[in-house]
Amino acid sequence: MTTITAPRPRKSHRPAPCPVTGKLRYRERKDAGLALRDAKYLRSALAVSGIETSWTIVRAYKCEACSGWHTTSRPALPTFTN
Repeated sequence: MTTITAPRPRKSHRPAPCPVTGKLRYRERKDAGLALRDAKYLRSALAVSGIETSWTIVRAYKCEACSGWHTTSRPALPTFTN
C-alpha cells in the first residue's frame, strides 16, 4: 500500500530585503544582472502588447551597508578625473 504525502512547500526565490535601504538584496552581481535582464525583457513584452510601464531599472550597484547588490533606475554618476 502506498501513502500519499502532501507536497512540500517551495522555497521562495525572492531575495531578502536590505536591512538599511529596504531594497531587494541580491547576493551576487550576476543575480542583479539577471534581474536587469528580466526587467528589460518584461518592458519589451509590455511594449509589444501596447502597455506602458514606468518601471525602468537600468543598472546594479554594490551596497556598502549590506554588502549585497541592488538595482536602481538612476543612471550611473559621471566620473571626473583630474
